[in-house]
Amino acid sequence: MSLRSRLIFIGSLALSLGLQGWGFFVHRHLNRAAVAALPEPLGPWMASEVEWLSAHAVDADKRKRMVQNEAPKHYLDLDAPALSCLDSMGFHPNWKAACAACSEDTLWAYGVLPWNIEWTYRRLVEAMHEGDRADILRRAADLGHYVGDAHVPLHTTLNYNGQLTGQTGIHGLWETRLPELYGAQYFLGVSGPEYISDVGHWVWQTIRQSHSAVDSVLSIEAVLVAEWDGDLVVREE
Repeated sequence: MSLRSRLIFIGSLALSLGLQGWGFFVHRHLNRAAVAALPEPLGPWMASEVEWLSAHAVDADKRKRMVQNEAPKHYLDLDAPALSCLDSMGFHPNWKAACAACSEDTLWAYGVLPWNIEWTYRRLVEAMHEGDRADILRRAADLGHYVGDAHVPLHTTLNYNGQLTGQTGIHGLWETRLPELYGAQYFLGVSGPEYISDVGHWVWQTIRQSHSAVDSVLSIEAVLVAEWDGDLVVREE
């Protein structure tokens, strides 16, 4: 595979995952949809492994309870006061500089999702350079998962489950229950791939866009619950 093909794959995977979603059901769909959007020569190669990539799209979530420091790779609490140290570091904070400004322990405490996407991307490129098929598949499945997480507003806030606003359970409602109930009614088409020249910049742009939707997610759910006149339990803790 040429370097250009590898980079096209990364861009394709990332932008295909612009679909917002995120429980097991949607993570699996996202990886499958990303593969379907790939151009040649990677398209046919990845298509031959699409069942594996879809089935293992949730491996990263399964590791949370078993692997140290896995959980913080899935989120970034942008509104945490402890992360105000990032405010003066520009749009795309460098990891080493961020560690120096905030301390590495602080970053791991409040999430490292954007940096983790960059790390996973680089490891995937390395695996492709080495021609390690098994590692390529593992890294690709993980990259799809983490990029999917970056599109979830609730993965960017301290109020990740509505626990600070009396909306406990909204996380599961948003990213799992609603897609499972209404996924068949969603338009889940994927547009053609686009080349991403600066993965780090794109990742931070995505994270910040997701974070800008946090208030809408919470306020809309609160309004709907207040207007609900049935007996259905809409949140599950």
